[in-house]
Amino acid sequence: MNKLLQDYSIGKNIQKLRASHHMTQADLVAALEEYGRDMSINTLSQIENGKRNIFIGDLVRLKLIFNVPYDEFFIGLDSQINIG
Repeated sequence: MNKLLQDYSIGKNIQKLRASHHMTQADLVAALEEYGRDMSINTLSQIENGKRNIFIGDLVRLKLIFNVPYDEFFIGLDSQINIG
């Protein structure tokens, strides 16, 4: 399984999506389990805090759980990139 290497964190966007869906970390971990992914709350916390990379398969599962386009995970990242 391949990971997305984060040079800019998408974790805060995942955290915002989780909160907007009124889910706790435990709720999201349980939802991921329903999609066949066993993840600990600690792992999710590390992803949300940008301390751990996310698997591509997990991003696909989160897209399905939150029912959002992939763009939602990348909101605001373009403003973090210093070009020029």
